[in-house]
Amino acid sequence: MIDHKYFTELMGDLFKQKEAILLEQLNDLVTKGLLVIEETKPVLVQDSDTPKIILRQAVRLALKDKEYIQKLETENAELKAKLEAIKQTFKEVS
Repeated sequence: MIDHKYFTELMGDLFKQKEAILLEQLNDLVTKGLLVIEETKPVLVQDSDTPKIILRQAVRLALKDKEYIQKLETENAELKAKLEAIKQTFKEVS
């Protein structure tokens, strides 16, 4: 039987694996230019409860969907043209 501690370790390992896989896939999408990292400049902020100064920055991932969709449409049109040429060749040969 699996005890609570061992189960917690297993789940932690599973989450680490998922995180590594997702980071690798995100990196691939950013490298290919399909995702863009948008960020603000870092800002120093005084914490209202303590004299501590905090550095904050907003970051988000944005999908470059418009350019990607256009790329896919262009590739699709090229493939359709090639397919039509192949069909025409087969008709002429038959």
